[in-house]
Amino acid sequence: MLRKITTGLAVATFAGYWVDRLFYYSTATRNVRALWCGLVVGVDYKLNFVKEKAEDIEKLHYRTAVRIHDLCRANGGVYIKFGQQIAGVPVLPPSYIELFKTFYDKAPIHGPEVVKKIIQEDFGKPVEELFEKFEMEPIASASIAQVHRAWLKDGTQVAVKIQKPEIQTQIEFDLACYRLLLYAVEKIFDLPVYWSAQYVSEHVRQETDFINEAKNSEQCQLFLNETGDYLKNQVHVPIVYWDKTTKRVMTAEWIEGTSFADIPKLKQKYNPDKIMHVVVDVFADQIFRSGFVHCDPHPGNIIIRDNPKTGAPQVVLLDHGLYIRSSEKFRQEYCLFWMSLFTMDYDSLNKLSEKWGVPDLQSFATMTLARPWRKGEQPHLQAKPSIVDAFEIQAKAKDTLREFLKNSDRLPQELIFIGRNLNIVRGNNKALGSPVNRINIMANWAASSYKQEISTEFSYYGFFRSKINYFIFRSILFVGTLGFYYTRILHHIRGYFGIEDSGFEGILDDVQLQQMKEMFPGAVLDDSIFEV
Repeated sequence: MLRKITTGLAVATFAGYWVDRLFYYSTATRNVRALWCGLVVGVDYKLNFVKEKAEDIEKLHYRTAVRIHDLCRANGGVYIKFGQQIAGVPVLPPSYIELFKTFYDKAPIHGPEVVKKIIQEDFGKPVEELFEKFEMEPIASASIAQVHRAWLKDGTQVAVKIQKPEIQTQIEFDLACYRLLLYAVEKIFDLPVYWSAQYVSEHVRQETDFINEAKNSEQCQLFLNETGDYLKNQVHVPIVYWDKTTKRVMTAEWIEGTSFADIPKLKQKYNPDKIMHVVVDVFADQIFRSGFVHCDPHPGNIIIRDNPKTGAPQVVLLDHGLYIRSSEKFRQEYCLFWMSLFTMDYDSLNKLSEKWGVPDLQSFATMTLARPWRKGEQPHLQAKPSIVDAFEIQAKAKDTLREFLKNSDRLPQELIFIGRNLNIVRGNNKALGSPVNRINIMANWAASSYKQEISTEFSYYGFFRSKINYFIFRSILFVGTLGFYYTRILHHIRGYFGIEDSGFEGILDDVQLQQMKEMFPGAVLDDSIFEV
């Protein structure tokens, strides 16, 4: 009897595996794999992240990082995006940062048969009837889609984005598994991380709907048009061809230009100062003025070309799947927060921190600016710790994170993706050698977008205070500008002698690294943690 039961279970398992693989793109298998990995990692940390085993802490980090890395690679799809998110979290141990950097590499591609099938299913017509010519070899491949070059019947060159067929089947199960794992982390490690699960899931889900992406791209262009000739002429969003766009296929204007990822060619062909100024301006405009924010502005999603009308350099924004719409209330508060950091208006800063449930103003301000901020003394170097000290530091980091998230129900969820935008823009500026003062540009946008509440009763105190605050604000920006140009001069002098550096952003990163070490005294941090 036992033998029959065992045989039956084996056959059922084998059959279930193949049904799942052939008809459901291994969705069940992927979820079981993810849950098992989560269980193993959770138990491993629970049992081994203890002071008695401090000498093996780095080994613990490495083996768990390998497990999660291998899981994301094996599962693919949305898990690749999760892997990219992990690669961008600077406070994780170096083992994680180094391993997960590989998720920015080119993703696997699907062959011609799959591409033709998707187009046939979505349009009811074969590729040949829709396009004059269609290149089956994709020019780019990412976690959820691949892009092909094609020509319309009238000869117009277009880019056709084809969603990978497994995504629609896997997405809801993947997100359910993601929420379950976050819930488990919260319960097992007493870290309140589940608060962001629903918000992140909603936006990841939106990325898989290309009709939503097409609408986002058009909305982005509409907001650009509101800024007048400056951004309207210097920033372009590819035109969408709606008659050849569905939830899984998006056809848009083909753009010839230089990828922002090709730094040597970019520097050779264009003026980095002008390009980066426009890039910072457009995203600062989104964050502080329109509230409609592109949350994935990495170098692969930015192309620089010559404006077809004027011949001047023009920034082209691609991949509009991941956007957030900030509420007017949050947008104004965020403008005020930025301004208050520069005017040293600690009363406003403390009120906003209390309202948002932020217990550590210094850490939050540093993360917001993507540069060191402190009320008082500057960061200083710390001695390298012993192994046991390192354990104490990482345990303290967990306590700090728990404290920071204890009021997560009050923390504006917009900050999740706005922080991502700020970090990537900072990385883009650093990659070009820090040609612009990102901090000052964004602070100016915050000031120009803030609408101060005006009392119905005139107050001399309020009048003079606003004038003094404005003077302080401009003075601090002026001092920041002087410091920026000083570092630019040093950057050019070093360059003349063949010494490479990353300019102003690199200096800020170095100081911020030291500040992080001060927050966790003696911490051994990877120097590359600020790379994007």
